[in-house]
Amino acid sequence: MKIRKSTANKLYETLLMFDDLTPEENQEEILTILGDTMWDDENMDNIREIRNKLCDLVGVSRPKLVGGVKKAAVAKGNGDDMDSYKDLLGRVGY
Repeated sequence: MKIRKSTANKLYETLLMFDDLTPEENQEEILTILGDTMWDDENMDNIREIRNKLCDLVGVSRPKLVGGVKKAAVAKGNGDDMDSYKDLLGRVGY
């Protein structure tokens, strides 16, 4: 949860410094969303909805859920932390 908040803060700061990274007509809304969102919210559906809106405003593709069964097991506590860590390493190419 702290990672989401920290990432949002860094993105906010970066967008303030480099105002040509996002479409000009969406800048104010993007900054408002980044600043006003409670990123430590436990409800991942809310966070995903906000993330998807930001993706649309910035002009990048929305992330897709991969490996639904395994992720669902981890989310429900049926997997261990190493499973999600291995998944992360696999996605970044290690």
